[in-house]
Amino acid sequence: LFIDMDKMKYINDTFGHACGDDAIRTLADSIKECLPSDAIAIRYGGDEFLVLTPTEKKEDMEELVRKVEALIPVISEKYKLPHVPEISTGYVITDPSSDLNLSEYVEEADRLMYNEKKAKKAGRS
Repeated sequence: LFIDMDKMKYINDTFGHACGDDAIRTLADSIKECLPSDAIAIRYGGDEFLVLTPTEKKEDMEELVRKVEALIPVISEKYKLPHVPEISTGYVITDPSSDLNLSEYVEEADRLMYNEKKAKKAGRS
């Protein structure tokens, strides 16, 4: 699961980098709170996170995304954020018989996330 915060530049430019840092903490805390015990989450870049979790069902991934999205506004109150962060996501269910490696799966999840982000921007225009 690839997760990227939407409008990070807007948050930093409008409210300052300290607020941007708290927005990243909000997302990280939301992810940690929702993760199954056998999942691994890492900060992949500035406002990007990668979650590895053993599931074979897209419904499980979609539920995880819904939980994270629902928790973000709650945790953003803890940090007193003036703007509730939003996220874009992309995920891939791996296939053990595939020749793809982890990097290729991450690239695919990133591509899917970017497509979602692009669709959101188009909807705002």
